[in-house]
Amino acid sequence: MNTHRSHLPHLLRGIVALLVAAGSLPSVTFADAEDTDSPRLLFLIAHGFNRMEHFESLYSLTAMGYNVDVASFAAGTVLLDPNNETPDRQGRDALANLAMREVTDISPYLGLVLPGGYSPGNLEDDPEAIRIVRTFDAAEKPIGSICHSARLLAGAGVAAGRMVTGWNEIASEVPEAWMRGDLGTYIDQPVVVDGHIVSCRYPDDVRPWFHAFAEHLAGRGGIKPPRKRADAVFLAGHKESGHQRQMTTLGGRNNHVFPNVIHSAESLAANLERDPSADIVFVYPNEASEALLHSKGGQALLTALGNPTVHRLAENESPMQLREAVAVAREVGRPLPDPEPVAHDAVIALSPGFDDRVAPAIEAFLRHLGFNPVHLSHERGWVRGLNGLPVYAAGTYTEPPLLAERILVVAPGGLWPREDPNVRQADQPPWLAGQAERDARRAAWITDRYKEGGVLVTFGFDSLYVTGDPVFAGIPFAASDQIPYAFIWRRHSVAEYAPDVEALRSAERIYSARGFEALPELMRLLEQPAAAALLHP
Repeated sequence: MNTHRSHLPHLLRGIVALLVAAGSLPSVTFADAEDTDSPRLLFLIAHGFNRMEHFESLYSLTAMGYNVDVASFAAGTVLLDPNNETPDRQGRDALANLAMREVTDISPYLGLVLPGGYSPGNLEDDPEAIRIVRTFDAAEKPIGSICHSARLLAGAGVAAGRMVTGWNEIASEVPEAWMRGDLGTYIDQPVVVDGHIVSCRYPDDVRPWFHAFAEHLAGRGGIKPPRKRADAVFLAGHKESGHQRQMTTLGGRNNHVFPNVIHSAESLAANLERDPSADIVFVYPNEASEALLHSKGGQALLTALGNPTVHRLAENESPMQLREAVAVAREVGRPLPDPEPVAHDAVIALSPGFDDRVAPAIEAFLRHLGFNPVHLSHERGWVRGLNGLPVYAAGTYTEPPLLAERILVVAPGGLWPREDPNVRQADQPPWLAGQAERDARRAAWITDRYKEGGVLVTFGFDSLYVTGDPVFAGIPFAASDQIPYAFIWRRHSVAEYAPDVEALRSAERIYSARGFEALPELMRLLEQPAAAALLHP
């Protein structure tokens, strides 16, 4: 595979460069302008791509320092028009430097990006596109899926069994694939990370997706995301094109460079009236930009800004100029403050098979009460509940996130599979051999939090599985109706079963419920004055 575009004739390079300079076509990084030591990413697009999703992610990752190849059905212009017929009048078409058939080796690439729009639907039936997606997935290289690209993941057979997100209308567009589970488990949130697949829903999610994907790439040996921010003035010297404006504003801002683009004497005068501030001034490499800098207004602007550093951008293509600007701005910018650590004062303690009706409902109720809950499990990542609903565990019982000194712990109930040599008419999977130890560690962690002064809330069978410590001896618990018939009750618990109650205050710092249906009664108990004083002393 030719990853450095030597296949393009020099004449075509010159034509593309002229179009880029005129602002009518976005540039793609050419070999002679690249940092060949920087990691490389591959974009897959077809006609009808979503321009916000493609260009914002392309410019942002390029500015961050990544080299990018763009592949499509053929090298050359990729039309914004979903019908693949008419060049865009505003010059918003894209450029592919590779045909997908040329991507025969993915080893040069750290990851794959799949912008949305009509593009994924046009790619999903193409064997080359399917081959590329499957190859990245088999190598477990990061895959960034935006909007409709969930369709392409499904077409390649890599979404089934995973948690993904995307534009909601995918369910109507390909209902059979949706119902078969080819699209995985749909999560309606801005960004979903499942293993090496990082997905988002639509254009408004591209910014959080970019930051999540950048962090994911960094963890795989990619470029460390910037930790500085800078306010910058860009003297463009002309009315910049939509591509240049989007590149500078979105691509820069996503890399913590907050640009103010000045392209005329009028916009210069308007800035002087607004008491401007900036850490650095960038000047585009053209006579109009130099004229703005040396004009009376330009000199007044420098004075108003406190005579900051003036940096003249190099003579190269637009993404390379943005990459240069971001690198320079990091040097002169202000360090980003470290985020204040957020302590969680409530934990929902999970194990595979938890009651996935209780967990989201109690989380919403705790947030209503003013808590900041977090999910924990045996491993960090997605945990599937009893009915298949996945919940993300942000930490483990051995490595939890920052917790408050005194917390509320919810054991949401569920069915906990265990190793049993007498199991009937089935072969147990090997992983059950260690499940008893894992669940014992979970129960011990929950008990320790109660002993430290925390509040405990149990549901269903968890009233059985987490109450084996002598501290719970004789305490009545509302629990599943099956508890009296569960032969292992006394093997796990020293508590007492409270029959014929939906929920109760079992002890001063213990609340219990028979299951999901008892949530209204449990909520009523937790809203009583005595509980309110206990929960928020």
